[in-house]
Amino acid sequence: MVCAMSCAAGDRPWLQELPQFVGRAVETLTYADRVIGQPGMKPMKDLKGKRIGVPEGTSGDMILNIALEKAGMTTKDIQKINMDPSTVVSAFAAGKIDGAGIFYPAIATIKAKVPDLEEVASTVDTGDAFPTAFVAGNKVPETKNAKVIKVLQEANDWRQKHPGGPSRSPPRCSRSPRPRPRPTPPMSGLSPPTSWPPRPGAVRWTPG
Repeated sequence: MVCAMSCAAGDRPWLQELPQFVGRAVETLTYADRVIGQPGMKPMKDLKGKRIGVPEGTSGDMILNIALEKAGMTTKDIQKINMDPSTVVSAFAAGKIDGAGIFYPAIATIKAKVPDLEEVASTVDTGDAFPTAFVAGNKVPETKNAKVIKVLQEANDWRQKHPGGPSRSPPRCSRSPRPRPRPTPPMSGLSPPTSWPPRPGAVRWTPG
């Protein structure tokens, strides 16, 4: 993703804790971070001495540290392995690590492969909400950025009005509906021609 931005191949990726990019801050506190374990590893104590993959410096790293502290543990009690998020996904699914400090939507990808994984700790339980940031490449037009920011602001307004989460599908972004083509009115009193005259220069084929 970082490479895509530097090559101008991606306009608007979502990045977490990347200070080298200039972005716009919109209130997007999330509870998307978890410490997960392989099936059967429910409490944090079960992860003692285990291999835990985590993208260091991210919110996944933060929730791991918080969960360890609440369990009376430190990073010395686990085998902490620094991995990028995509590697965490593949390593956990392959059983090469026992747990991870990671976040959604990467967790959703892991769940598709390991549906009975354990969510050992969550920012929902600890009450720790981490901010995210919207960043764009330097060559993205300001008008395009403004449109995206407006959509994010509308989403934040909806969140403020529904603090308990959606009880139904949230409203879609306000956009002008695409006009539908109008049906051609019938031509009363007229019958379609039995044959069409050839176009100028066209070769007409006669069977036989």
